[in-house]
Amino acid sequence: LGDEARADALMLRAVEIGRQRAAGLAAVDWALLRLAERRKNVGDIAGAVRWLEEATEVVDVKSVFALGREVARMAAQEGGDLTLAGKLYEKLWEREPTAREAWQPLADIYQRLGDMEKLERVVTETLDGLQNAAERNELRVMLAGGLMAIPGREEEATAVLRDVLN
Repeated sequence: LGDEARADALMLRAVEIGRQRAAGLAAVDWALLRLAERRKNVGDIAGAVRWLEEATEVVDVKSVFALGREVARMAAQEGGDLTLAGKLYEKLWEREPTAREAWQPLADIYQRLGDMEKLERVVTETLDGLQNAAERNELRVMLAGGLMAIPGREEEATAVLRDVLN
């Protein structure tokens, strides 16, 4: 009814109660999503990520992905926090590893950050689960691009690109 502070306090209390009850946070999944959305709307991306991280454990995949993608895109924008975006996409990817909307931006973020260890992990753990050959090849090309940027790993990149052609 327009009393934003009271609404926040009630949702925070619902989450607190949910944490104490046997049903857990699943019983108050609505509050987790709403708190994340409210944080996003005021530009508090870190706060939105914090609430979404909890929500990924209990909220249905479609709902958490919809809001999660918005928040992660905001974090990945120019001047944003790419690491924060990666953290959220990683939670989404852990929940649904073959969902393109999770692995594709996560792999892109790790490539942009130059974090080859995490990029290789995403590729390794996702590749076999993908049914679509084009998606598998897209993932391999992302890995090859990351490897090419590292001196001394050009041969590995070439081997990955050969896999794309086979």
